[in-house]
Amino acid sequence: MTDHRDPGAGAWTATVSSTDYTRTTTPAVTIGRANMSYWSGPATDTQGGGTFVPGQPTAASRVTLAVPRTAFSHTAITLAGPPPSFCRSRSPVWPPAPTPAHSVA
Repeated sequence: MTDHRDPGAGAWTATVSSTDYTRTTTPAVTIGRANMSYWSGPATDTQGGGTFVPGQPTAASRVTLAVPRTAFSHTAITLAGPPPSFCRSRSPVWPPAPTPAHSVA
């Protein structure tokens, strides 16, 4: 994800959501999104100013995907004057980690 707006353009939030997962081979099995957990983990790389905030930094803070969740957010930075050209984009990289809460045999 890369935000090419000027640094003072405001904060942003990246959201993760899911539909139910259905295995269509026999026997057909559906895993409801409420039975899937997710954690964003920490950013593995960031570029630009401001503060990058993981939604769920560790596996212990994982959440179900029953409803949309914050994957990552970024706070705006305040500049006095126009931003220099080298800081016009901000981008985090993180390894999303969706995981079924139950194993399916």
